[in-house]
Amino acid sequence: MHRDIFFMKEEERAFRLCNGGKIESIKELYEQLDRMSEEVFLYHANEDKNDFYNWIKDVFQQNNLAHRIRYLKDKHAMKKAIGGWISELLHEGHADENKAKLTDKMTGDKLLPGEKLVMKDAEQDSTCYRNDINGLKKPIHAFSGAVDFILGFVVGILAILILTSL
Repeated sequence: MHRDIFFMKEEERAFRLCNGGKIESIKELYEQLDRMSEEVFLYHANEDKNDFYNWIKDVFQQNNLAHRIRYLKDKHAMKKAIGGWISELLHEGHADENKAKLTDKMTGDKLLPGEKLVMKDAEQDSTCYRNDINGLKKPIHAFSGAVDFILGFVVGILAILILTSL
């Protein structure tokens, strides 16, 4: 099954784009997002549906990745999420061993020079994705905004009282 994630040749499982194009693997989806027009992307991922989510969940049974992209309506955010997922596969356990396995999974052989750049991009995208997520993990205290509001309100009332007494 893992080989199919990166290199699939079954015509009936390919993702059909609204413009007639097709995507045969998750790796190919990652690569195509840069070249895909906004119109085509938004046709498949919008407020009403996310065809990429359904395809990854139903065809590849990759629920972790599917749930990461489920509500994404921006192709750059989706590319970062997929890149992060690919990077995690590369870094699970023994990085070198997994990288070699991943290479075989994607092509059945060795990566071509251009494909090495794709994986490098995926690793860079995943770092940005992790940094974005880490920035969101900061706790938000329930009263932090309320204290500032009350302090500003009191200062405002005092300013009004001082100005009206002059």
